Amino acid sequence: MNVSIVRSYVEKLGVDAGIQMVYTMIELARSPDRRVVAEGVETAGQLAWLRELGRDLARCYHFSKPLLAGEVEPFLAGPAA
Repeated sequence: MNVSIVRSYVEKLGVDAGIQMVYTMIELARSPDRRVVAEGVETAGQLAWLRELGRDLARCYHFSKPLLAGEVEPFLAGPAA
């Protein structure tokens, strides 16, 4: 089961209270059968904070816009040689 941290909390990263709030959410959600997904990550700074706080997954525009099913495999394969 995944537990999501919604975008409105991710946007608060970089502010002391926001960092503590997200850290607490991650710690409360941790268990062997759960993964924490941060939604709405748009900057390298937000991603860095989430990595430091121990997040498992991120769903975000920082890596890519939403893709159609046929676009996923080429995206994951990387740039054409």
